[in-house]
Amino acid sequence: METLAYTLQKFELGVVLLDAENKVQALNEFGIRVLGHTERGDPSGQSVFRVHSKKSHAKIELLLRLAEKAARQHKESPSPVTMLISIPDKVLHIKVSKLLSGGRIIGTCMLFYDLTDITTTPRSEEDREGGPMLLFKLPVYSQNQILLLDLTDVTHIESDGHYTNVYTTSKNKHFCNLSLS
Repeated sequence: METLAYTLQKFELGVVLLDAENKVQALNEFGIRVLGHTERGDPSGQSVFRVHSKKSHAKIELLLRLAEKAARQHKESPSPVTMLISIPDKVLHIKVSKLLSGGRIIGTCMLFYDLTDITTTPRSEEDREGGPMLLFKLPVYSQNQILLLDLTDVTHIESDGHYTNVYTTSKNKHFCNLSLS
């Protein structure tokens, strides 16, 4: 098992800036490549929810709500909120932090890494159309960090609402916020 923090040092960072109404104001180059010009069009000036599938909206809403709560509780230095989400054909690790000015929230900064290449197997030509991605590394939370578990270390998985508990050969239980679907 390797920690995700170590692995992420090699990755490009996606940045999305939202205004106070959660409308996309700016994306960096990597953000544009991963999220920018989708089949839904250019997200600039649009709600952040246009970038994500309806299936991901509840997690994005939760992230934004938790980041706002953190900002209100720790006005001087709010901690970012972190979550793994899956959008069509992507597995993203997202950190969200509210931006403050004069003690009030003026926007949101969303940072993300695309974990798709390190967690899923490439699709064959036949599977490219509509087939699910196959995981070979499972991102899980353990002791306040994210680990990438090899599937060979997993003994069984159980559903926990929209989330998953993952059990390993070492009899450890890990939380995964990706659903079984």
